[in-house]
Amino acid sequence: MKTHCILSNHAEIRCQQRGIAAHTLDLLMDYGEKKHVRDGGISYFFTRKRIREISHYMKKEDVVLMEKQREAYIVVSSTGEVITAAWRKHH
Repeated sequence: MKTHCILSNHAEIRCQQRGIAAHTLDLLMDYGEKKHVRDGGISYFFTRKRIREISHYMKKEDVVLMEKQREAYIVVSSTGEVITAAWRKHH
């Protein structure tokens, strides 16, 4: 999986199992909304509002991917490693 993010083995397996694109991870880290979770981690996810706010200065293919994988989210540890990836709703 080619991404700029550092992935745990667990996260890499989950992305493959759940069909979450590597580029989606980068987009989530760069443009996703953030929510603090247990143990100092941060969850990154897309919202319609956020996609609308940033879509005017992004590549069309990135906006299409964000819309397609809008329900994806990742959890990043306090050390910056992606520890898991999943869908907010059944995908």
